[in-house]
Amino acid sequence: MKVNVLTKNHLLEIAKNPHLLGNILGYNKLSFLHSSWIHYIWDFDNKENLLQAHRNSYKTTSLIIVGIIYYLLFHPDARIAIIRKTFTEAAKAVRVISLAFENDILLEIFNFAFGIKVKKVIDREGKILFNFKQTKTQELSIEAHGLDYGITGAHYDRIICDDVITLRDRISRAEREKTKEVLKELRTNIIDNGKSINVIGTPWHRNDGWNLFDVNNIKKFDINKTKILDKETIEEIKKKTIPSLFNINYLLEDTGDDSALFKNPEFGIWKKDTDCYMHLDAAFDGEHYCALTILGDLGNKYQIKGYVYSGNVKDWVDFIVGKYNENNCKWIAIENNADKGYTADKLFEKGLQVKRYDEKLNKHLKISTLIYENWDRLFFDNDIEDEYLEQVLDYRENQEPDDAPDSLASLLRFFNKNKKTNLSLAASVKMNIDY
Repeated sequence: MKVNVLTKNHLLEIAKNPHLLGNILGYNKLSFLHSSWIHYIWDFDNKENLLQAHRNSYKTTSLIIVGIIYYLLFHPDARIAIIRKTFTEAAKAVRVISLAFENDILLEIFNFAFGIKVKKVIDREGKILFNFKQTKTQELSIEAHGLDYGITGAHYDRIICDDVITLRDRISRAEREKTKEVLKELRTNIIDNGKSINVIGTPWHRNDGWNLFDVNNIKKFDINKTKILDKETIEEIKKKTIPSLFNINYLLEDTGDDSALFKNPEFGIWKKDTDCYMHLDAAFDGEHYCALTILGDLGNKYQIKGYVYSGNVKDWVDFIVGKYNENNCKWIAIENNADKGYTADKLFEKGLQVKRYDEKLNKHLKISTLIYENWDRLFFDNDIEDEYLEQVLDYRENQEPDDAPDSLASLLRFFNKNKKTNLSLAASVKMNIDY
């Protein structure tokens, strides 16, 4: 959409094809398909608008970022709530919208539409109030909420729930029930009468929160329907994705597979100022993931963070160094492998305390034994990366990718071995002092 001098026809064109706002903001992958999604979610005044779309379909970009901007352009007094699994995730989306309003062309469009110089009156974490909102309400133009906090006392014209049903609902019955309770509250007490609640995402379990809604009203867009991903990309994704998760994330099918070795994981808030240790499972040829695991020692419990990267570890070094320093890790363990010590040397040069080792234990035996034996002692960071967690929880023997559970098991073994050694040394020192 080229803009020289704005006219009402430009607004009409945006009203017809809202994905053009995304193109203005640099989201060039958005198309007429995404305009149809935006119209369905934002323009239909059904009680509930439900849409499932596969991963990498740009559903969040189109329906949260661009969709909200589009809706505000034609409904300036709207009170909109973005609901995600955690407040942190929802607040990130609000931040992206805030940054969008620093785009000169977008501002020009809004200035023209409202006849004023559009400004953000309030712009803080998870909240934006624009000066074009004329109604006086306690709710602002856009507000972020997470399922991890209670949502009470507020009322909105539009609520959009984005990926509130996730991997955690697949692996935890308690999480499924918690998600359902919040969705019930949103439907009955938080959305104003006659207004719409919108839910977008993917299905994860046959008894998850999607079952609260009329399944016949869910618009579904899998990879075969959107045609967004070409055959080569799909094949590459299949190589790097666990089959059950490919079915969920790209075909929108729940396989109902309950044979996972590791079930009902514990989650919690990461406790800072603890002794932390790190393990790197490095990859070089693109067929495997790099996996990075951080363990925080709480004595009787181990807190776990993890990250995966589908590229050459040489391109991930700065990220590794950043996480090492951010968590004040005492050392990083790396297996002696095909790069002949290049990665270890590189990390050592950047100031990391590197511990090298030779791997001799069978991978499946290591993972199934060490993680299983320590499972009740582990809790995962609330904000752990989903792809890392997926690999751990959907681990099966001879199923790729398995780099995250391999890294976790290796770190548990290496940490426990060093802990015993350190305890033995401490005991010896104490004996010498005492006697």
